[in-house]
Amino acid sequence: MTKDNESKQRDARILKVLSELSHSLRNPFATIQSYLNILEMENYQYSPEELKEISRILKETVERTIPVIDEKIATLKEELGI
Repeated sequence: MTKDNESKQRDARILKVLSELSHSLRNPFATIQSYLNILEMENYQYSPEELKEISRILKETVERTIPVIDEKIATLKEELGI
């Protein structure tokens, strides 16, 4: 395999990982954005229980997302030889 082909294959693998990362982040960020939009509604008073539930959901969303980011970064580092 030529160096040019190896480079193109590596670039394709990197683009695939970046695409997967983008896809993996869309849903969690959409969830976070939705709950933040709910919290911004000015004509509603949230009970402590509602705020606690929203906080729990946001926290869980972030906690599930961080390992995904870490995994994709590790894959990119491997592809880049870092």
